[in-house]
Amino acid sequence: MRYFILGVVSTVMIALLPLAWAGPQEGLMGYWPMDEGGGDKVKDASGHGFDGTAKNTKWVDGKYGKALEFNGVDSIVDIPYSPEMSPKEGATIAAWVFPTDTSRSCIFGQFGGFGMALFTDLKLKSVIWGDDWVSDVSIPKGKWSYIAMTWDVKKGERRMYLDGKPVGEKGGAKPIPDVQNHFGIGLWVGWPAAWGDDMFAGVIDEVKYWTRVLSEEEINQAGQPASLEPVDKLTTLWGKVKSVRWRG
Repeated sequence: MRYFILGVVSTVMIALLPLAWAGPQEGLMGYWPMDEGGGDKVKDASGHGFDGTAKNTKWVDGKYGKALEFNGVDSIVDIPYSPEMSPKEGATIAAWVFPTDTSRSCIFGQFGGFGMALFTDLKLKSVIWGDDWVSDVSIPKGKWSYIAMTWDVKKGERRMYLDGKPVGEKGGAKPIPDVQNHFGIGLWVGWPAAWGDDMFAGVIDEVKYWTRVLSEEEINQAGQPASLEPVDKLTTLWGKVKSVRWRG
């Protein structure tokens, strides 16, 4: 009886794990809430363990919880490459950004591959190396904006979203190059300093990456704040379960 009850309790606890973040889970390859508030480690909350290393950044208050401020010169979060991260069929990137400069910059992406970026005057920019798409839609300086972009590899289609609403669609995209470079937040990892530009100035928060195309509804869900509290409580709860003295 004891083992049966323990089994039931552990099963219920495992079932609660997805409740840590109610956003789209399928295909979620990386999720960096940036809530550490200190140190240089930026943890991946997706469960894949793709932690990043922050360099020349500053911990500040974000859209939700903490976030990282980038200096527009050499700030970056370096995320090692893994074959699982390759967008074979599609991709979606989403993040909250607070730019303090209007220069072009990288938000999240892979040097030589693809990514989500901003062009001059903060125009939205969907990157496929050798086939960039710059939108006429700009985001405001000094304010928070929720940006999301999708890449449908099979159909060659790309979409842009601003604050959860579609603001652009384009077909005929070239294939995303298959490269094994690191992913970067705030700057392309490996970007030659001599090229200048593409260094983000401002604050970035809640970066998420999927290896599939999300729907408009899912993108809206993904922009909501996350609560990791249920997961944090599981360790304490399990400790209490194991400490129970069984009778009979």
